[in-house]
Amino acid sequence: MRDSFLRKLIAIIVQIIVLVIIFVVFKNNKYINKKYTDNVRQNVILHEKEVQLARRELVDIIKKYRNDQLNVFYKEAGTEEWYNIKDESVRIKFCKIVLDIYKNEKLSVEEKTFLEGFLEGVLENNAGFDKFKDFKNEIENAIKNEV
Repeated sequence: MRDSFLRKLIAIIVQIIVLVIIFVVFKNNKYINKKYTDNVRQNVILHEKEVQLARRELVDIIKKYRNDQLNVFYKEAGTEEWYNIKDESVRIKFCKIVLDIYKNEKLSVEEKTFLEGFLEGVLENNAGFDKFKDFKNEIENAIKNEV
């Protein structure tokens, strides 16, 4: 009888210990997931801010060298949000303004590097430029000639 009672008591204690371990693991996992989610949110917000700053810097460079062309482009596009334009031919015109500045203006090293990065990004994301192979070649040649 005593042996049976002792076995039941040990079984109950083991079950309680297992439940406590499971509770602690789930609690820590919830904390880790929350911490990871918070880090992801912070990274997304930081990335969005960096993208906005880069867009603003690009527009500032264009305004500095081709303000009139930029204003004509805005009127033609119907928006100042050049990054949301869906029409490929209008996007190409914006990129041509940037390429013209890159090729023909005396830029600072920072401006040159920034515009080169933008143009390389255009080449990497060339899904909309399949019809404009000449323009892609023009970008590639401009970048190669500067290096």
